[in-house]
Amino acid sequence: MFLGAMAAFAFAFAVAVSASGATNFVAVQGFSFSPKSLTVAVGDTVVFTGGNNFHTVTGTGAEPFCGQGFFTTCSVTFSTVGSFPYICIPHAVANNMTGVVQVVDVSATSPLAVVIHGQGTVSPDLNGQALVVGNSYTITAVPAAGFAFAGWSGGLTASEPRLTFTMQANLALEANFVVDPLQSASGSYNGLFYVEDAVQHQTSGAFTFRLISSGKYTGKLQLAGKRLSFSGQFGLDGKATNAVPRAGTNPLSMELTLDSDQVLGHVRDAVAGWDAELMGDRAPVYTGTSMSPYAGNYTLLVTEEDELDEAGLAESEPDLEIGTGFGTLKVDAKGKAVFRGTLADGTPATQTVPISKSGLWPLYIALYGGKGSILSWVSLSNNPAPEASLYGDLSWSKPALPGAKYYPDGFTIGMDIVGSIYQAPGTNRVLEMDMGIVSFEGGNLTEELENMVTLGANNKVTNLTTDQPLTLKIAVPSGLYSGNVKADDGGVKKTLTFKGVILQRQNLGGGFFLGTDKSGSVHLEPTP
Repeated sequence: MFLGAMAAFAFAFAVAVSASGATNFVAVQGFSFSPKSLTVAVGDTVVFTGGNNFHTVTGTGAEPFCGQGFFTTCSVTFSTVGSFPYICIPHAVANNMTGVVQVVDVSATSPLAVVIHGQGTVSPDLNGQALVVGNSYTITAVPAAGFAFAGWSGGLTASEPRLTFTMQANLALEANFVVDPLQSASGSYNGLFYVEDAVQHQTSGAFTFRLISSGKYTGKLQLAGKRLSFSGQFGLDGKATNAVPRAGTNPLSMELTLDSDQVLGHVRDAVAGWDAELMGDRAPVYTGTSMSPYAGNYTLLVTEEDELDEAGLAESEPDLEIGTGFGTLKVDAKGKAVFRGTLADGTPATQTVPISKSGLWPLYIALYGGKGSILSWVSLSNNPAPEASLYGDLSWSKPALPGAKYYPDGFTIGMDIVGSIYQAPGTNRVLEMDMGIVSFEGGNLTEELENMVTLGANNKVTNLTTDQPLTLKIAVPSGLYSGNVKADDGGVKKTLTFKGVILQRQNLGGGFFLGTDKSGSVHLEPTP
């Protein structure tokens, strides 16, 4: 069956008006007429098909249509302007099988111009079609794969792809499509936020969110021991703003800006008056045989510092006596890092998080029932020795805990993190050391203590200081070590139980022991 251009349009969408004398079609589909509403010009013919002697096309007004009997195919030519409703008699009530033909003067129409910039389509395709001036129409912009809709321009402006408009004479619409900048940015993002030069537990934390190619994102914010949910929509400019609700108090405001594989922004509390800078990285995706360049096992120490660190994370308290924390970090082939450590007050700390493409580890762990935390940007390096394999500046916040055995007054201090790639040596030695010194300081000791030792076959440590019994065992697969020493500290007999970890690149071991109400440091180093 031949369908002219205007008839095909009327059949599909029932919105255009053809030139006078054109043939239009309405088909029965199930228990409905398609299209249900058709606009034609004076002198046009409408052909009804698909009746199958089971339906009628019966006018409810002056226009006769096809009468009251069943039909298979029939046609009607309209000679006057007006609105002409019709029904299928047996199915009008039960199935709402009704329709209407709108007949207009062709002089009341105007062609619509639809111009497409970029790659995409507009549905239905009304470009060049004569539409009735004053009537309302709806069209939708559909971007091609890899493109995004960037708005309507021309005779009308709008940002949403679905546009409902009133036809005007000589109207031209422009659908704008651009390469989707968010498609390549989709993935998982992880990072930290804190107030520069004044990191405090109540104004710092971590975040993670998942971005899909449409620009929508959902995530979690960790702040002051609470996990807060947020969600939003990035614009084509790579920017987003949204509120982060908090139960029982004012919401936080968040600003995000995508920048290559990073996200930058701010977290603000307008009531409390603080503004924290936010930074994070997209988790890299390794496929096939590709793997993270930082994959491996690491050992690390958390050591005290005395001055304001370069990043301004926190300032140590000069009179605070605290030992050396330690831990292990395992990065798998996909870049997922699992950290297990112990801080120098005996507090365990664990985290699982991706390592960024550039080797950044966003370390944040809520501690002490959410009332304290540690925070650090730690940089991993695969440069050869003697460069450290990881390093960073860390802020450690412990709340006042009256009645606690260690540091009941709490503190906020800056620490250093330094670490080494660790490779289990098998039957070789974990350190390049024959003779060494195990030293103890702090932790309520009146003076530093030392033991001379040797590191022999199977990494067995032998104590040479006979008047100060010491045992030290190294767990070769992990690099962890533990032991105890019995000492005379200013006439007071003490047994110090210690634990720590080996740093192979630095050729030393470090860790802590707990004293009466403070912790101290233990070090294992080769003799000079």
